Amino acid sequence: MVDQSPALGRRIVVTGLAGSGKSTFSLALAAATDLPVIHLDLHFWQPGWVEPTDSQWRATQQRVLAGAAWIADGNYHETLDLRLERADTVVVLDTPWWRCAGRALVRGFRMPDELPPGCDYPRRQRLLDEWQLAARVCRVGRSEPRLEREIIARHGGHAAVHVLRSKRAVAELLESRNRSGPGRDAGNTAAIGPSQFYTGIVAELYAPLRSAAPDPDVYAGFIGAVGEPALELGCGDGDPIIDLRVRGLDVEGVDSSQAMLERCRAAAAARDVEVVVHLQRMQDLDLPRRFRSIYLAGATFNLLPTDDDALEALRRIRSHLDVGGAALVPLFLPTPTGPERLGQAVEATDPDGAVIRVTPMSERRDDDRRIQETVMRYERITADDHDVEDRPWTIHWHMQEGFRALAAAAGLRTAAVLDEHGAPASPDDSIFAFWLEPDG
Repeated sequence: MVDQSPALGRRIVVTGLAGSGKSTFSLALAAATDLPVIHLDLHFWQPGWVEPTDSQWRATQQRVLAGAAWIADGNYHETLDLRLERADTVVVLDTPWWRCAGRALVRGFRMPDELPPGCDYPRRQRLLDEWQLAARVCRVGRSEPRLEREIIARHGGHAAVHVLRSKRAVAELLESRNRSGPGRDAGNTAAIGPSQFYTGIVAELYAPLRSAAPDPDVYAGFIGAVGEPALELGCGDGDPIIDLRVRGLDVEGVDSSQAMLERCRAAAAARDVEVVVHLQRMQDLDLPRRFRSIYLAGATFNLLPTDDDALEALRRIRSHLDVGGAALVPLFLPTPTGPERLGQAVEATDPDGAVIRVTPMSERRDDDRRIQETVMRYERITADDHDVEDRPWTIHWHMQEGFRALAAAAGLRTAAVLDEHGAPASPDDSIFAFWLEPDG
């Protein structure tokens, strides 16, 4: 059984502030995918602009979302959980609130292309409604996106989440769908992020097949030197955050994979220790707390696919550091997988007696873009079944000087660059860690 994991699925929720461009984006996405668009506003209002009850509105959505493929456009947060249950993809248009408010003001002078059945709309009322909406966006422009992220974290962990913050990000996503071809799911070797990579069989086989676990002493030492509270980025299934919590350290975790966080919570419960973990990407980090120590337990930062992603993640790290705090970011320079290693499996037997293995199948490398993508095959073999899944593992590497410049652009000063033994790194080292502190 091969489990496809497309970057965009066929049941897509598009959400964001009023004026963020949801309807425009949804129509463009529909043109690129041949998926039908469900404009929720057209289904919400009853004749005469009568609002439905909560139960009526939920029943309506259950009916219109019953199909196998759709794009749902709208931001009714009270029922977002219902749409997330059906969705396999969420697109969040994270447009600045002031731009959304400006669009609402301008939109007041234009009549909508379509109205709900039985609803008349005088131009004067349209102008008044949109200007009131612009005022509302100004009031909730910061709190509403935070609420939305919380709902997605609670109810959308199974879905691929795309947060688009710029016109360029929107264009790139639409262009990727045009390259895939209308109406087709991308294959299971399409480029995917960590939130989609570490799911299903990959999450199950991660711990038993990895070569080594992070040494908790290293991170306990870092926290001891810098202070608590601490935040572990890319905490995965619990190493080393659980060991650090057992030692009584105040550490929280963040990961973009719901499957890995579920395994982390289960592992912590098995050791009778509480862990606080958050479902977020590093590029979207938005927590109410600030931290003295922020670290990654391994080179998870290399999984961010572009310099833009890396810069945004560093900015988020900077904004979450407390006064006097520091961040530790390990990195590595990948070596090409030789032809003799392709097709060579790493194999083990799990506690249930199943044969589990991971095999590098193919690889492409772009030194100019500093990208290496290896298609990995994951297998679990029992007497009755043979699960197989191919996924691309993408590494984006950074040279030391380039990363130093990225950190500086994010407001972080490089206090030290350390080798894998904790000594000052040389410029030729392929494994190193940046010790970063707020610049000013």
